[in-house]
Amino acid sequence: MLTQDERKAVQAQLDELQPRIKELKQRLNELYGQKEKAFEQRGPVGKEISGLVSQLKTIKTERDQFTDEVKKLKESRTALNKEILQKIEEAKKLNVEKKKVSEKAVVKDNPGFLKRTIEHLEMRIETEVMSFDKEKALMKEIKELKKRITAANQASAMWGESRHVSQEIDSLKAQADGVHKQLQEKAQHSQDRHEQLVTVSKKLDALRGAGKTFTKDIGQKKSEMGKLGEELDALKAQEKELRTKLDAERKEKDAESEQTRKKSFSEKLAAVKAKMKIGGKLTHEDIIIMQGEK
Repeated sequence: MLTQDERKAVQAQLDELQPRIKELKQRLNELYGQKEKAFEQRGPVGKEISGLVSQLKTIKTERDQFTDEVKKLKESRTALNKEILQKIEEAKKLNVEKKKVSEKAVVKDNPGFLKRTIEHLEMRIETEVMSFDKEKALMKEIKELKKRITAANQASAMWGESRHVSQEIDSLKAQADGVHKQLQEKAQHSQDRHEQLVTVSKKLDALRGAGKTFTKDIGQKKSEMGKLGEELDALKAQEKELRTKLDAERKEKDAESEQTRKKSFSEKLAAVKAKMKIGGKLTHEDIIIMQGEK
């Protein structure tokens, strides 16, 4: 049985625990609400991060594709420029040859006209009566005309080849210009994708930072909740122990009171029965006592 001072001390401890337990429960509820709110805020951020990661992969793939195309176009342009230089060197050599041949040929010589002239002279030699010297002069003239035909044909062929090489150079330059234009377009696309990559990466880093902040906040809330939960459990255990003491003391007092009541009732019942044996008149209270026995 607790003494009065002990009972007061136990009750005082309980009274002191109650506000702290209430405060801890309230703080835990607040932390739980804050943690759930952080979870809700982190959810959209996580989805946006996933979307940006996917977007980043797409942009990177496109950029790498354009970069690869630029590399191939540069190789193609280099090959064309090399071929152009080779053709230019070929054209230079042809110009030298063309100059040499042109020096031998008469500018206005027409191979067809010269051929007809030769045929006419040969016909004269065959049909006309002429001196040996005259025939010899005509043969010399025919020989010179044949040389002029050869020179004219060579010059014509050289000019044709020179024009052909010049046309090839023009065609190659047009191809090189086309490749260069494509290269610039692809390079610009690659640069655009790279800039997009940088922009999206910065946004992604910012969102990941925000996500880490939410995660850190959630972790801190969980940690604080854990500590407060442990403290609350300890206080509840202490409260239970104190209440157990008071409950045990109250039950003991109740048992004593019940025992005292039963003893008093037994004494009163014995007195009523004794009164009945001697034929005494029962009072209303005596009757209630008799009924209580039943």
